[in-house]
Amino acid sequence: MKITQCLVGEKVVLVPYLREHVPKYHEWMQNSYIQEMTESEPLTLDEEYEMQQEWRRDEQKCTFIVIEKSLNPYFNLIQHNNNENSTQEELLKDSESHSLLMKFITHGMCGDVNLFLHSHFEPEEHRAEIEVMIAEESARRKGIASEAVQLMMEFGHSELQLQIFEAKILETNHASIQLFENRLKFKRVKYQQVFQEYVFEYHYKKKEIPSSQVDWNDTVTTHQGLNSQQTFLFNNEFH
Repeated sequence: MKITQCLVGEKVVLVPYLREHVPKYHEWMQNSYIQEMTESEPLTLDEEYEMQQEWRRDEQKCTFIVIEKSLNPYFNLIQHNNNENSTQEELLKDSESHSLLMKFITHGMCGDVNLFLHSHFEPEEHRAEIEVMIAEESARRKGIASEAVQLMMEFGHSELQLQIFEAKILETNHASIQLFENRLKFKRVKYQQVFQEYVFEYHYKKKEIPSSQVDWNDTVTTHQGLNSQQTFLFNNEFH
């Protein structure tokens, strides 16, 4: 899914999964523990680039990279530049501005969060599967995963009209079970023996999550975003 928003919370910034993220993402996915918990097979770097492009084209998949906000010194600079300039040409008018934007979207990467709008879900259900991965150990147990999931659900509700979120978690993934069941208040609805996983559901209601959207499209302007907060618009020349 070709997302144009960047979601900003108190602890995290969620940016669209772009080509520039692939090397670090590929590095994460070589970890055997992450492969086991995400039920993933290792890919070559070239295959990872191909997969990123497939996900961008697939309207049933929505992926954001999770940025640990405290480790990203470029957010305030980008926000300042955005407020100072009035057109996309001014925002990216020179190599220095382009370099700043590149640093902003990649610095402090710590994981990803995904929505899957499976074809077997009935449209009237407004349902999607959600998952989160915090790959950097230093970013765990900080509330980052919880905020990333909440921002993603808010995005899914406001932008994709989703109402029910489903999480499938391996029975051995105790950290994720605790996150979804205890922190996020998902309800455990069934156990799938064949996959050795639990299925959790959450029926979404609008929450007050401190967040805003940064849009990479059009000229720089301001309009209502998530929770009626300011939305900053950026040009996106990445793929």
